Amino acid sequence: MGVIYSITYSCVPMYNLEEIRKTEQVSWPEATTTEDDEGDNDLDDALVGKKLQLGEVLEKFAEMYKTKDAEYFSFFINPYPLGPRDDKHIEMAYSKAFKTDLGPTCCACCSCCCNCCGGRGMADLGCMQTDCISSCLQGCANCCPSCIPQLTNFGVSQFSFEKPYRQTWYNALQYTKGNIHYRSAEWCLPLEHLQSALTMVIKLAQDYSKKHKQYSLLPIYVRLAHSDDLYLSPASKFRPDGTINDHNCYIELPYLSAAYGIDEFQETVENKLYEEFKARPHWGKNNRLNQSKIEEIYHKDSLKKWGEVYKIFNKGGPFENRFTNNMGFAELFDHPIDEQPSA
Repeated sequence: MGVIYSITYSCVPMYNLEEIRKTEQVSWPEATTTEDDEGDNDLDDALVGKKLQLGEVLEKFAEMYKTKDAEYFSFFINPYPLGPRDDKHIEMAYSKAFKTDLGPTCCACCSCCCNCCGGRGMADLGCMQTDCISSCLQGCANCCPSCIPQLTNFGVSQFSFEKPYRQTWYNALQYTKGNIHYRSAEWCLPLEHLQSALTMVIKLAQDYSKKHKQYSLLPIYVRLAHSDDLYLSPASKFRPDGTINDHNCYIELPYLSAAYGIDEFQETVENKLYEEFKARPHWGKNNRLNQSKIEEIYHKDSLKKWGEVYKIFNKGGPFENRFTNNMGFAELFDHPIDEQPSA
């Protein structure tokens, strides 16, 4: 994507994060709310004894994030209902973390400690995060797809412990040990579109599973982030229509390598999110970006500024390769950006 020509170091003291986790059962698609939530900003209290509809839960998630209720915020969703006896509810789990002066609840190598110790549960065991285990689980899933909702819910349930999890920031923010392979695609869009976009992705996942009898063992992952002003960042605050947004969300679809039809399904989701919301794919994960898409999802001024940097550091084409050719960078920046049709 470019050349690093300047680095500024900023040293800060090492710090710990305290992570709070909770799972919720959400009505899908009907809401069964029986009480008035007006004026209730606390998600934990609002969901006691209730099953809120997806949109109501997402609204409260966004409210918590925007009001600085957590410095780091994300949540997981199992898109598959449990089955014919409970086909109106799906499981969700959110995780929020704060800086803390308290010490870790357990060592980084033993974060699988049980509830009473403040660990992350069995799903965080290193021996559970291996390609061998994932292949076995995915093989079982292919043979008995009806078990998938329960298996996925088990993983989601690991984010619902009474005791908080405290660990160094880099251990708290990572969810895998790096020793399991999976294929992932992720898209960024304005936070205001999260409900519509996520509803679409969940429905696509459910339709795909019914059609092919294939399911993902991994939940959909959603994280919230502030916008930035980087030229070709997926989270850039400059939208192609000239508007500016301050908050973004990322929707990620991770799949174990042995799952069926990963690329085809991720392509379907990407096309839908692109058509409806001009969602921007993560550059480093599975994506179907090309020149025409780049011109439509990034503001022309951002493209122009990035193109100027590209031409300076790529004079003579030393960094041209298959990726830059697929993205059409040489053609895109060979003529003034202003002459190109606006999105």
